Amino acid sequence: MYTILNNLPTIVTKAGKYKMRNGKIAIVRKVKENHDTGTTSFDVCGTYFTGNIRKRAHYMIWHVSGRCYSFKESGLDLLEIVND
Repeated sequence: MYTILNNLPTIVTKAGKYKMRNGKIAIVRKVKENHDTGTTSFDVCGTYFTGNIRKRAHYMIWHVSGRCYSFKESGLDLLEIVND
């Protein structure tokens, strides 16, 4: 059984830094407006980094619920905005 993404609460509302489920920080650069609530789309664009010595950027898209994947939770999910 899976949860329909559009029924989950909205986590991402604006650009900024967000804590991921795996403990890393993601930088959300853009949240596109989606006026069609009947469709599921991944309207959040951003980046997270891996590597301690040599940083590597990973470009990602998320649903506004913070989910990275449609049918399961992941360490790459966004959980909350981080206040600097």
